[in-house]
Amino acid sequence: MYDMTQILAFFMFYAVVGWAVEVIYHAVTTGRFINRGFLNGPVCPIYGVGAVIVILLLTPLSDNLLLLYAGSVLLTSVLEFITGFILEKIFHQRWWDYTDEHFNIMGYVCLRFSLMWGFGCVFVMKIIQPAVILTVEKLPATLRNISFAVYYGLFAVDIVITVAALAKIQARLRLANDADRMLNRIAEIIGTRLTAGTLNGMQEIQEKKERLEEIKEKAEERAAQLEKRYEELRTKAQSCHRLDAWERLNFVQKRLEKAYPSLDLKRLRHINMSEKLKGLRAKLEDFRTKNEN
Repeated sequence: MYDMTQILAFFMFYAVVGWAVEVIYHAVTTGRFINRGFLNGPVCPIYGVGAVIVILLLTPLSDNLLLLYAGSVLLTSVLEFITGFILEKIFHQRWWDYTDEHFNIMGYVCLRFSLMWGFGCVFVMKIIQPAVILTVEKLPATLRNISFAVYYGLFAVDIVITVAALAKIQARLRLANDADRMLNRIAEIIGTRLTAGTLNGMQEIQEKKERLEEIKEKAEERAAQLEKRYEELRTKAQSCHRLDAWERLNFVQKRLEKAYPSLDLKRLRHINMSEKLKGLRAKLEDFRTKNEN
């Protein structure tokens, strides 16, 4: 359907345009320039390869818009999945990751971008590709060959430099991983000892706390015993004081009994004071009555 010159032209054009689309997209979403190309130059080979495959396989469907769109979604999803998988296996790094997107497959493809690729392919096949074909056909052979030589020469140099740089990065990453493992081992040793020391310290503190609790309980028990002994001594002292007073009272009673044998001191001691007052009042009334008569 297309000769090699046209295919090389298609690859060159769409690889550059794809790079420009990526830069514009990330400029809009992040507000800054990001060179999204796999290579250092302004080119994204995946767009060139994808566009060539889409053009070669979907041109027979270009008259049916629905089939063209469905085929574009399916084909670009397969290409993106295979490319992402191969790049990760070769370089041990993910060049894009859709893990956070809904309906993704292993992070290599997702529904949202697959649908967008479908619309993009339809736009390319219906709008862009006819103009590209016309331009390639009208381009002078000399200018076309010079363009191919310059473009693919720089493209080859860029691939060599990028792959060499990535190989060095992988070597550095291996060294970094070795260093990380060594540092992790050191951290484990220090952390284990620190943890053991902390736990032992906590155990000693707990043991000292338990001993202090025992001393406190014994001190409280001793204080209770002393308080009880103090109450006993105080009660005994009060009893002794009352006993002395009672003995003094007995002494007075005995003296009065000797002095006034007719007094019944035991009976007087049990007479209520109000009764004594009533008796005294009655005697006074009786005395007044006799005097009046």
